[in-house]
Amino acid sequence: MQFSDFGRRRVLAAFDGGEITSDAGGLLLRETAARLNLWSRMARYVDDHRDPARVAHGLSDLLAQRIIGIALGYEDIEDHDDLRNDPCLKLTATTNTQQGAPRRLAGASTLGRLEQDFIEGDRRYHKFAVRTSQLQDLYVELFVESYDAPPDHITLDIDATDIKTHGHQDGGFFNGYYEHRCFLPLYIYCGPHLLLVSVLSRLPCGREQKPEF
Repeated sequence: MQFSDFGRRRVLAAFDGGEITSDAGGLLLRETAARLNLWSRMARYVDDHRDPARVAHGLSDLLAQRIIGIALGYEDIEDHDDLRNDPCLKLTATTNTQQGAPRRLAGASTLGRLEQDFIEGDRRYHKFAVRTSQLQDLYVELFVESYDAPPDHITLDIDATDIKTHGHQDGGFFNGYYEHRCFLPLYIYCGPHLLLVSVLSRLPCGREQKPEF
């Protein structure tokens, strides 16, 4: 569709731009995960009890899709019924680069099974069992590998930072130091590495609860 010209420039509206995404920053996560071989290393500590002959989405791909989705701000699994067609997410969450063009990703129902425990859930539908302690050890390994040599000691920098709220958002409170309503997460750093983020919550009477990590 052609509109009125803008000087010497033609103004056109077209709908043949192909697939587009608003989450291109996920490509940086893809590069980092590939450098660390992150998805395969995480998958080693998740027991997959699915029938291999009926598997359409590999465990590494499911982990990549879910974790990158959360990193991009899509915490709700239902979001993936639409995100499964996002071209950027298909690139970042497809670990087998030899299979040609990235195919459609898993939907919400498949990803939902990833977060249900095989041991405690219904084994007809819940097919994954995470070895939590070993997965936590992997986080330590990745941290140590970031150094040329394992450090003899580390120094933790623990501090809260305000995130200003817009209106009376749930979980936000007025802070006298910052003089505005805000969220007040607690960050734990070691040098440039962000190790943990917690949420400082309050009881109705204003007393602070313990941080939730």
